[in-house]
Amino acid sequence: MKISIIVPAYNVERYILQCLDSLRKQTLDDIEVIVVDDGSTDLTASLARNYIQDLPYFHFFTKNRTNVGDTRNYALLKARGKYITFVDGDDVLVPKACEILYRKAEQTQSEIVVGKVMRRREDNSLFFVSFLEHWFHYDKNYNFRENDSFLFNYPILNGKLFLREFLSRYDIMSPSLIAGQDRVFSFYANYYSKKIVVIPKVVYWWTIRQDENNRSLSQIFSAEIVQSRIAATQIIHEFCERQNLCGLARENLRHLDTLNSLILKIRNFKEQQETFEYFQNFIKKIKKKELTQDMKEILSISYEDFIRLDYAQYLFINHRLELEKIYNRKAWKWIQKYGDWLNETKIGNWVRNLFW
Repeated sequence: MKISIIVPAYNVERYILQCLDSLRKQTLDDIEVIVVDDGSTDLTASLARNYIQDLPYFHFFTKNRTNVGDTRNYALLKARGKYITFVDGDDVLVPKACEILYRKAEQTQSEIVVGKVMRRREDNSLFFVSFLEHWFHYDKNYNFRENDSFLFNYPILNGKLFLREFLSRYDIMSPSLIAGQDRVFSFYANYYSKKIVVIPKVVYWWTIRQDENNRSLSQIFSAEIVQSRIAATQIIHEFCERQNLCGLARENLRHLDTLNSLILKIRNFKEQQETFEYFQNFIKKIKKKELTQDMKEILSISYEDFIRLDYAQYLFINHRLELEKIYNRKAWKWIQKYGDWLNETKIGNWVRNLFW
């Protein structure tokens, strides 16, 4: 068995058939598809079960509702393929995805192969994932295991192929989190690997849900989900502390800025305050000076000041910083316009020559 495709699914009745269609159309032979329904309350389970009933290499399971991390782990224990890839139930693999990833893994003997992911709207229009795009412009023979930034800054599981024996050897599983488990799994896999290759070929379409009543986790900013993402960062931090990996711990803490911005997106003030306090308690546990000295650069406030903030002060500082950013952006636009006026108009040329 070459590849096991693991599909966790929860309330994706609108997308699951398109997902399964894309897996059935894979050009690589000798694969299996493991679909696990995580206690859906819509028609996801019945649609998937009916779709795969005549497809012997598709396997369907149901379990009580927990989270996507537990669901992936459940399927991982049932997988038989040499390699593993994960596909969310609302996403799509391009037809040659498995073939492209498998051939590259065999050719390079890499534990991890990373293919390109595109965001997809429901009208099938595609666009780049901006925060990932720069990774696809390196030399094709570059080993990304040598890049500490990559360990943290390619956090999604989509579009990746993992050697199953490697995952088993290091007992790499998803933590039982509502959100953020991708980041932890990716970090552990990246850290323990010896070779990671990235290929600039599109293998995966990542769906942007447009149903207001059924958003994906990446589109929801609740206390529960943001705290889960904070917990993921804390899991990685504690691992780095235990292993005395100060450089990696510093790189991990650069994610605090993103977590801070997620807290500010929580609409309910009570939930926001609760999440700020959860975030602050995590930061208070960071004691090493070589880690705390970067806080001002990351959060625009020193470690000592941040751990003493109350919620009202926290809001005031962040809103002030946001206003400064807006002001600076507007000021820069006016400077650019003034420069264009000096260079491109007759009177502007006259003023420039008069004073310069």
